[in-house]
Amino acid sequence: MNKQNKEFRNQGTINKSYGKKIRKIKYYHILLVTIACLAVYSNSLKNAFVYDDVTIIVENNLIRSLKNIPLLFTRPVISSTQRMGKGYRPLTVASFAVNYWLGGLNVTGYHIVGIFFHSVNSILVYLLIIMLFRIDKGNEDAPGNMEYRIAFFVSLLFAVHPINSEAVNYIWQRSVLMATCFYLSGIILFVRYVTEKRFHIYLFSILFLILSLMSKEIAVTFPVMIMLIDWYLISGFKKDIFLKNVKKYHFS
Repeated sequence: MNKQNKEFRNQGTINKSYGKKIRKIKYYHILLVTIACLAVYSNSLKNAFVYDDVTIIVENNLIRSLKNIPLLFTRPVISSTQRMGKGYRPLTVASFAVNYWLGGLNVTGYHIVGIFFHSVNSILVYLLIIMLFRIDKGNEDAPGNMEYRIAFFVSLLFAVHPINSEAVNYIWQRSVLMATCFYLSGIILFVRYVTEKRFHIYLFSILFLILSLMSKEIAVTFPVMIMLIDWYLISGFKKDIFLKNVKKYHFS
């Protein structure tokens, strides 16, 4: 019995040490991804307003006062120079109003917000990949060094890939960055809800979906994405489990 207790304590010590090592690796990866985002896009801080930035920010009287923010949510407009029905991205335009309140038309402030959202998105990609590895292996502690390395390199590629340069450098495309941020957050929370069965997490997932939709229309793909994750990872290609989950989680 004493031998078994000793082995159990030793195993617990090893697991604790390994968990501490993994957390250290995770924080190290997140720090490197953040530094990569700052290094790649720091040279854009002085870039001028271009194209739609002029209409939606420079010439937009709606963002000149925070009192106009409720109007952005009740009317389908994005600019005081546009007619009704040209778009509905109230959360994005509201963020420009906050930017204007803090620093007027100082373009650096707008770029800082864009780089911030891109950095957060890169971190969310990292966290989502780790979570998907956990589901795939059926164990919360399953991801090892290799899985964390894969998550790191994928998120690093996302952080520095030129395909994201327009979204980060072009201020009006903050709508993409914000929608992506809330979209990824919603997916992560939904997967947590399915695995942990805590209803308040589900409510937060829906909240982030709504925030994503109010940032840009691309969030309409959210239900399809979570169903694909369910089919491939949660249900494991098993039709009966998938249909049960569809009824329980996706259309509840």
